[in-house]
Amino acid sequence: MNDTLLILGMFAVTYSVRLLPFAMANRIRFPSWLQHALSFVPVAALSAIIAPIILLDGHNALNISLSNKYLLASIVAFAVSYQTKHLLLTVCSGLFSFFILKWLF
Repeated sequence: MNDTLLILGMFAVTYSVRLLPFAMANRIRFPSWLQHALSFVPVAALSAIIAPIILLDGHNALNISLSNKYLLASIVAFAVSYQTKHLLLTVCSGLFSFFILKWLF
């Protein structure tokens, strides 16, 4: 019985936390400056995830050298993205260049 109540309680807490923003979405209007600021959240979150992978080595030391395959592949992906603005081509070029660099060196 305690396990059932525990599971139902966890369900209620999880469901209410996830349902509340959707239920209130049409009633709450953010100011334009806040909407503009929130538009940068996905880019900031992805940058926070990707930057350490690209710039740090296995010992958490900054590695900005030609031996850093992640950095070189990201530069290739950035150049392709800048030129083409095509997401799939950017991802494929970054992966392909990384695997080529990994295979060569």
